[in-house]
Amino acid sequence: MENYKAVVHARDVVCQNCGSSKNLTVHHIIPKCRGGSNTPENCILLCRDCHRALHEGEGYPHGNKKKRRHK
Repeated sequence: MENYKAVVHARDVVCQNCGSSKNLTVHHIIPKCRGGSNTPENCILLCRDCHRALHEGEGYPHGNKKKRRHK
């Protein structure tokens, strides 16, 4: 199986919330502590700011615009 982080970075390209291409991190949609997996289907890219805001309970600060772009 391919590295899930590489697959997610190749698939999403930019932050799935705000569209930024800087400081991208992999976010687990269903957290691993709640039974989520490391599969690409359970992961999206978020920039550091959107990822932090989401985990701090602020939700998606830019309205969850879903900027997924395919190469």
